[in-house]
Amino acid sequence: MNDHLPPRLRKPLRLPGFDYRDEGPYFVTVCTWRRRWILGSVRDKVLHPTPAGVVVEEEWRRLPIRFGGLQLDAFTLMPNHVHGILAFETNAFTNPSLSTVVGAWKSAATLRIDRMPGRPRGAVWQRGFHDHIIRSQGSQDALRAYIRDNPRNWEEDALRGDV
Repeated sequence: MNDHLPPRLRKPLRLPGFDYRDEGPYFVTVCTWRRRWILGSVRDKVLHPTPAGVVVEEEWRRLPIRFGGLQLDAFTLMPNHVHGILAFETNAFTNPSLSTVVGAWKSAATLRIDRMPGRPRGAVWQRGFHDHIIRSQGSQDALRAYIRDNPRNWEEDALRGDV
């Protein structure tokens, strides 16, 4: 995590020269602030969402309403992060950037979580997000399987962190 570094020392998050408004699918991972377990818990290899986790998923499902031409694919909520695949169906000139879509989603979820009684204390999200430009059907299928299996593999998850 490099949230504490000044902007000039942070590792760039996006692929230089790539237009993140381009048509096609993208895999994203977004972590909670300091990887706190505020979105749910995994019991018996199944994710059980908290009320904050329910809000996060509801706001994800609303993204195509906010952004025409956006299609949602696989998604999973984890205790301290989410994985999802989304795709722009139209040309780059009419699309928002991937960063705009993810930022809008994080903001909408945060606003709702902030109004919840007994809300988790502190920030909700880490700065930025991880993305992967999906370039083949085989890659997309493998990422769908990874997303689907993520709760079953929670004990070995590299993003697990400490409670």
